[in-house]
Amino acid sequence: MPNKEYYLKNRERLLAAQKKYQTDHKKERDAYYAGWLKQNKDSVKVYKKTYEKSRRDEIKDKLFNTLGRICKKCGYCDVRALQIDHIEGGGTKHRKSVTGIAYYNSIFNDPELLTKYQILCANCNAIKKLENNEYDRNG
Repeated sequence: MPNKEYYLKNRERLLAAQKKYQTDHKKERDAYYAGWLKQNKDSVKVYKKTYEKSRRDEIKDKLFNTLGRICKKCGYCDVRALQIDHIEGGGTKHRKSVTGIAYYNSIFNDPELLTKYQILCANCNAIKKLENNEYDRNG
């Protein structure tokens, strides 16, 4: 493996040269990248959508594991019908302030915020919202 040995011996020098090149040619690189994005707009859009969905599902799955994969009210456990519910209401306001992957990350990474959420099945969540008048009619 002569290439690996060369790289390991000269790693710092090679990284410095690469960084210098990137700095010296920033405008050209940015123009090339912008053109590439424009030319490949559709495939980038599909990739981003697929990546973001898989990432969001992965984080949501971790959140379900942390909160428990079972409805707190009735014990239903089919994950397809389980929802993340804000115990005291107000979850819609939080969800609208932080969207996409950041929403699940914000709950998962904040232990205090995590205690304010629970897992409910769709039926129990709908009943809770009706009983507590939690439906937001303005948004």
